[in-house]
Amino acid sequence: MININSLTYKKDDIYILKNINAVFHDSEINGIIGESGSGKTYFLNAIAGKLKDYDGEILINNENLNTLSAKEIEKQISLLLTKQTSDIIDDTVFNFLLQSRKMYKKTFNPFSDIDIQITEDYIRLMQLDSLKDKKILTLSEGILKRILIAATFIKDTDTLLLDNPAENLDLNSKMLLQKALIKYVMNGDKTVIISSNDLNFILNIADKIIIMKDGGIDLETNSGGINAEIIKKYFKTEVLLSRNIYNGRPLIQQFADTEG
Repeated sequence: MININSLTYKKDDIYILKNINAVFHDSEINGIIGESGSGKTYFLNAIAGKLKDYDGEILINNENLNTLSAKEIEKQISLLLTKQTSDIIDDTVFNFLLQSRKMYKKTFNPFSDIDIQITEDYIRLMQLDSLKDKKILTLSEGILKRILIAATFIKDTDTLLLDNPAENLDLNSKMLLQKALIKYVMNGDKTVIISSNDLNFILNIADKIIIMKDGGIDLETNSGGINAEIIKKYFKTEVLLSRNIYNGRPLIQQFADTEG
């Protein structure tokens, strides 16, 4: 569970995050949307412990984030950024993914059976079985994105933060990501927060939706509370919305014709 109290952050005397108050519960998939520059990625970075000079309070399972060491944060929070490539090593897919469990590995000991099992579970779930012995740097950008997503899940932390995870994913990969997210929160002891520019992806998977504007939370709702008027208000775009007949979730089908 995450509690955010009066979170404010400024850079070069410009406010990036403004007085944010929010609660993220275990077993929830939370979606954060908003126009570019609304503060979504900064918000995720703050929760991940990447921002230090902020005002307010971030509590992770009732512990103040500022009191946790980098190692303690690593064991509690996983973050995948949009263009995260710095951690990629020229190794096989399996060995690279197994390294996601290194924070649980005892010095001079091999990886445990649990580490291997969790790694293999997500290799199967993300349909990477046929690629696990391939060298990472020989693979396409789309496959690489799927591997980085799997690596984040394999860390198995209490809090999972994803920044634009659906970007550059084909339809099948998006479906696999949705299955992985549902599996991740299934036991009721983990929290997921996703920032995304893919509105349909968020509308289809999120339990709670937060709309950010000018560095603050302007609206908190669920998928049932999203309509064409709200999309127009926050994204300045005319759209046509339909509803899934099975789950009632909205789907942005196409841009409305606004020409006379």
